[in-house]
This record gives sequence, structure tokens and C-alpha cells, in this order.
Amino acid sequence: MKKFIIVIIALFYSFLGVQMLFATDTKPNHFKFINQKNVALSSPITSNTITVSGIDAAADISIVGGTYSITDGPYTGTSGKVNNGDTVTVQVMSAASFSTTTTTTLTIGGVKGTFSVKTLAADPKPDKFTFIPQTAVELNTVITSNTITVSGINEMSPISIVGGTYSINSGPYTDVIGTVENGDTVTVQVMSAGIYNKKTTATLTIGGVKGAFSVTTLTFTQADLTGTWHIHALSANSASDKSKWYHATLTFDSSGNLTAAADCLDSFGGTCPDPGSIRWRINGNGVMSETGTSAEIKNHYTMASNKKFMAGTGENKSGSRFDLEIIQKDTGASYSPSDVQNKSFVYHQLKVGGTNEWRYGAGTISADGTMDITSETVPSGSVTPSGSVGTISVDSNGLVAISGVTTFHGFLSDDKKTVVGTETDSSTSYMLIVMHITGQTYTSDALAETWFAHMLTATPKWIHFTAAVASDGVTSFSHWVCSASPCSSGHTTPTFSISSSGTVTIAEDASFHGQMSDDGKFMVTTETMNEENGFALSVFTR
Repeated sequence: MKKFIIVIIALFYSFLGVQMLFATDTKPNHFKFINQKNVALSSPITSNTITVSGIDAAADISIVGGTYSITDGPYTGTSGKVNNGDTVTVQVMSAASFSTTTTTTLTIGGVKGTFSVKTLAADPKPDKFTFIPQTAVELNTVITSNTITVSGINEMSPISIVGGTYSINSGPYTDVIGTVENGDTVTVQVMSAGIYNKKTTATLTIGGVKGAFSVTTLTFTQADLTGTWHIHALSANSASDKSKWYHATLTFDSSGNLTAAADCLDSFGGTCPDPGSIRWRINGNGVMSETGTSAEIKNHYTMASNKKFMAGTGENKSGSRFDLEIIQKDTGASYSPSDVQNKSFVYHQLKVGGTNEWRYGAGTISADGTMDITSETVPSGSVTPSGSVGTISVDSNGLVAISGVTTFHGFLSDDKKTVVGTETDSSTSYMLIVMHITGQTYTSDALAETWFAHMLTATPKWIHFTAAVASDGVTSFSHWVCSASPCSSGHTTPTFSISSSGTVTIAEDASFHGQMSDDGKFMVTTETMNEENGFALSVFTR
């Protein structure tokens, strides 16, 4: 019996050993996923890879809040099996909101591991942006900045502006507060000042970061006077037989000193001024004056912003002769006969001496240079046009002649659009003439700006003044300076208008008629002032 019991016990332990020998282990060693921060919104985020270890049979695997992949297989959320040595990664979709944590829990053989991802914090503050300042810009002109690209933000950011307007992605310009997102492009516009050498600034703010865009209107320096200039002028004298025109070609150095003079002539002959006898000076606003033994007195000139055209008034030392000068720069341009062929033109002129009147008209130039005047108007109204007046020509230096008008002398601007000249007619009347080659198209607001005007009347009298033209054409005059009274325009706030071809008129004055230059930097007008012999020619510059 005892032996039997011993045998039974031995068999039991033997069976137990076999069972223990064939038992399975599906509980893996502990595994860990590394949590991630500052992840993108609404994006699938993949964990680090873990390797299943410590099991000797396939273990159950399941996940809550995400998906898993076994040994680079497809991601799934369905429960499955893993074996020892398998690799596993998990994926979780990050939150759609900033600074929000999303967690997924993976379970293998009863052992759990969590993987958490936290989205990045909201950042509406962009990287710094820079607008490049612009200098020497035109007056009263809308100036557009360089383009900046918004970067460094991860949510919509507020945008606003002071002193200008902005455009997002080439959209319309606005000054209303809006929003931008990363990658948007922005430009800024600002209206330049109405005076020279003046800075205007617009400040754009995006997400609290500011960027300034500044524009400074052009300024004039003494260097702008350096070079050779062609002068054509008309002198009105109370003694009509002493009125005259004159023209000259003068060269000035960088200090404004006259260094050479040529082609000097007036109605009675004339001589050139000596070198050093005239000195020109210009201020930052483009106002030029001259001094010296051969200089006019009470002279006042303004330079157009193209820096190639000036107009001014003055008088002789005895105060008996009153002058209007138009001055064109010789830029060294080359000229050919075709520059004055196959053209249409308009002209404005003032005549003093034997006859006092203004006149304007229009005409054409044929392929061989024949000039044909097709319409003309004088103070009394329209007159029979002159018809063919001769053949116009220009030499290689820009000097203009008309074969049928032997006394005519002119100069063609380097843009080949304006001829300024002088002439004597058969009645010993003396003329200053400005001819514009037409063909440019103008907008209705082309006049809007501050203009600086110089006028000569047959009274005789000179006047210079300022005319500020608003976008609707309403004009305010100021800074009237005259050689004699009365000293005003006779208009309070007239309304200027311009046609698409550049004809300038005033609603309140039927006698007023003008033409804007092709480049829009000056205009020439005629009108009748409210005084005896008040026939006037004016030159406006800007």
C-alpha cells in the first residue's frame, strides 16, 4: 500500500512537470510610447516603434482611440494578434484645436501603453516683415509697396493699416480691418504728399507686428540745373514797339554758373550773356531764381518734376518789360525728320506788340513735314484756319524750323512731344508758341494735383501763383504774386476739366483753353483776364 501511494505521488509530480513544460506566456514585457508635443492640427501622428518581447505565443492586441500597425503593415483599429519580435507603431489623429491633447491606448496581452499627442499652441504673431522705402516719387501719386509674404503664423491673424490701404493676394485695396493667414501676400498703397521733399508713411499691423511703408516726394538739387538749356521767351512792354521775343542756349555748371551761351537772338538782334554773368539757384521745392549782371529782376521759375522743363517770369531792371520764359533741357537726345512727320498737334500762343491776342489751334503734319492748320480760335471766337503754313523740320540737335515762317525758331523736347518756339509775324507782333504732338490718352482725374503757374499778359504784366486741383476739378488758387495790380485770377473756386485728348477747360470761363503735355508734367493755357489787353498765356508745372 505504501509503495502504491509512493507511485501515485510520483506520477502526479511527473504530470505536473509536463504541464508546466508545455504552458504558454502571452503577457509581454512592458512597452512605452514617447508622447509628442507641438504637433500639427488635424493630422495623423505616428508613434515611435516598439518591439513585442517576453511572449512565447501569439498575444491579443487591441487599441482604443487610434490605429496600430504590425511590422510596417497597414494601420487598423481591429483587434488582432502579435508574436514575439513583432514591431508595432500606433497612429492617432491630432485635435483640430490648438493646445489640445489626444490619447490612444494600445493593449497587448493585457499590458497597456498610451500614446499622447498635443497640438501646437496658437500663434497669430507673424515673422517680421519689411517694406522698402521709396524716394523721389511723384507728388500726389498713389505709390505701391513691394510685396511681403505672411509667415510664422498658424491661425488667422488680424490685419489693419493706418495712413494707407492694403491688398491681400492681389485683391482690392482697403483700409478696413481684416484677417490673413500664413502664406498670404500683402502690398500697401499710400498717397504721396502734394509738396516736394515730404515723407508720407503708412503703417501695416499684422498680429501685433508693425511694418512701415514710407514714400518721400522728389526733391530738387543744384545738380538738376547742370547742363545745357534752351530758352524761348516773350517780353511784353507798355511801349508796343519795344515788345520782343528772345531765345538762347545756355550751359550751367554744377554751381549754377553760366559757362557758355550760344544761339542768342531777339527780335532786334541781341547778344549772348557773358560766362559768369548769370547764376541759377534752385531749392528743394523746385523754385529756381537767377542772379548776376545779366539776370532778370523779380524772377521766379519752377522746374517740373521731370527735371527737364522750367517756366518762369521776370522783368528788366527798369521795370518796363515783363517776360515769360520757357526753358527746356538739352539731354543729348538724337533727332530725325520722322519726329515731326505724320503727326497731329495742337498749339497755344501769345502775341504782343503790333497786335495783342492769344490764339490756339490744331492741325496735322504730313509725311513730308507739311504743316496744315485745320482750326484756330482767337479772343473773338473761331477764325478761318491758316491752312498750309510751310514745312516743319528738326535737325539732329532738336532745333526746329518752318520753311514758310523764316522767323520761327524752336526746340523739340527729348520725348519728341513738345515744340517751344518764337516767331515774328508780318505786323511786327512777337509770339511765344507751344506746340504739343497729340495722341496721348488722359483720365478725368489727370489734373488732380498742386500746380505752379506762370502767366504773361499783354497788359503788360506777369503773374505767378499756385493752383490746387482736387479730384473733382474744383480748384483753389493761392500765392498770387504780380508785377502790377489787380493781382487775382477773377475766379474764386473754378472747376477745371480735362478731355481724354488732354484739352483743359474751365467751366466758368469760356475763354480758358489749354493742353496738358504728353508726360503730364506741365500744361499751357490761354485766356482773357478781366483787364485791358488781358490776353494771357500761362504755363503750369508740377
